[in-house]
Amino acid sequence: MQTINLGYTLEFDEYLEYYKTELQSVRQFITRWGAGLVGLVLILFSLQASQTTCGAAPSMEADPAIVLLVLWSILAGVLMITYPLMTTGKRLGNYIYRASYPKGIPRVELTIDEDGIKQHFEDSQQDFKWNAFQSRKELRKSLVLQVGAVVYIYPKKEFSEEQWRAFMELANKYVSEK
Repeated sequence: MQTINLGYTLEFDEYLEYYKTELQSVRQFITRWGAGLVGLVLILFSLQASQTTCGAAPSMEADPAIVLLVLWSILAGVLMITYPLMTTGKRLGNYIYRASYPKGIPRVELTIDEDGIKQHFEDSQQDFKWNAFQSRKELRKSLVLQVGAVVYIYPKKEFSEEQWRAFMELANKYVSEK
């Protein structure tokens, strides 16, 4: 097996691609539960508005204008909560990016072979055996390898076709898919 040597600087779009995919599951969860909650609230308010009391108590009916106002208020409140969550990918990614790399992402020099991945930064070095990676996730523009709570993003465009194929063979061989 050949040794792959290359250097690159991760760009914001490649960084953001990973965070968008991770936020997708959170957005789906919130959207489903939010829609369910709104549906439940709408049903309860419509039942309350149409319900009349029986027996000796006087008959009471909610004013339709008030019910409509309350329903629109609830709907607006739900939209105000869910809309930022549904559009937060780029803003959150930008925040994380700037918090993680206030001076910008440093250039990395990689050496990839059967033993693992060696990453050389200007002020540090990380050597990973393949068994250190807990999972891998192939995205449209990159491959993400995870070590604990830390993810390492390897952009596809920085590799030649042959290098990418060899890298993917090694990743597929040694790291389980997320």
